[in-house]
Amino acid sequence: MKKKQPAILDKNAEAARNNSNYLGEAALILLCFFLFFWRLGVPPLFDLDEGLYVSAARQMVLTGDMVTPRLNSVPPGRPKETTAPFYEKPIMVYWMPAVSMKIFGIS
Repeated sequence: MKKKQPAILDKNAEAARNNSNYLGEAALILLCFFLFFWRLGVPPLFDLDEGLYVSAARQMVLTGDMVTPRLNSVPPGRPKETTAPFYEKPIMVYWMPAVSMKIFGIS
């Protein structure tokens, strides 16, 4: 016949299990904190070229030409023109800010 253990031992075992659970949760939180925030801010959030892409999207909205992204600059050899085609990135890079500017306005 099994001997029944005292209630004190059961409480101690339950407390030890709870402590190990808390220790595991604390270790997981510490690991997530380390992985999410390690080297945060080291690489720049914005490249210097970001302004060019937004400027091209702004020109799309102002001119109504959603096919040809253009920069607000003078093309070489054509001094009378005020914009130059800018095919640096895929078109979706220009369309998304242009749509955002149409919805929320240019600011």
